[in-house]
Amino acid sequence: MISVSLNMMFWTDGLPDKTRDRNVAIAWPEMNKLADFLRKNNITAECNMYDFSVEPVLDYATHIPYPQGTYKRAEKANTVLKRANGDYFMLFDCDCFFRSSDYSKLLELFKTIHEKQLHTFDAMTPQDTIGDIFEGDNRFNEQYVKTWWYSHSGLQELGPLANGMKAGLGGVYIINTRLFLNNGGYNERFTVWGGEDGEAMSMLTHKISDLDIRPNRDFAPIHLPHDRDI
Repeated sequence: MISVSLNMMFWTDGLPDKTRDRNVAIAWPEMNKLADFLRKNNITAECNMYDFSVEPVLDYATHIPYPQGTYKRAEKANTVLKRANGDYFMLFDCDCFFRSSDYSKLLELFKTIHEKQLHTFDAMTPQDTIGDIFEGDNRFNEQYVKTWWYSHSGLQELGPLANGMKAGLGGVYIINTRLFLNNGGYNERFTVWGGEDGEAMSMLTHKISDLDIRPNRDFAPIHLPHDRDI
């Protein structure tokens, strides 16, 4: 039986409407649903939340304080990676989650995965809407989304990771925990937004000649819209 560590990183944006706070309240329960599904199908799964805000914001998270406005995603992700207990490591942005209709695809993935595989994903963000996609207490109304925008491919009709795109170790991915740790994890010289995910992919490709990169082109996690706090 394999084991997987599902992890989410959060820090509040400090903005009046707190879109990161809203999004994590939606994404965290969804990640737990995925973990429950995997456990019911004979995969050991742990679910962890890390709060890197100045003061604790989430009472269910492990709090590791960082000064307001400090990005350092690479450093934070390495901290999470080193604490993971699982054969395989998944890191979710706090605004990303998989639809329950895709759980069976993830299950099949885990049934055949091996230690040299790296699974990457696109992310689908609501683009055109026909109603309020956020309703009530931390609810997301997918039925009001008319079209989606893929983070890497762009237009919905292109599909996720179109035209040979592979993505990097960014929004959501799956990798063997020890493989990533033994090859250095993220480059912590990246301290502001962008670059650390692609550089990590390049590093692994350079160090591991038989790395089996598997871009998933038939499904992708949902990415909730939010204000930018770069």
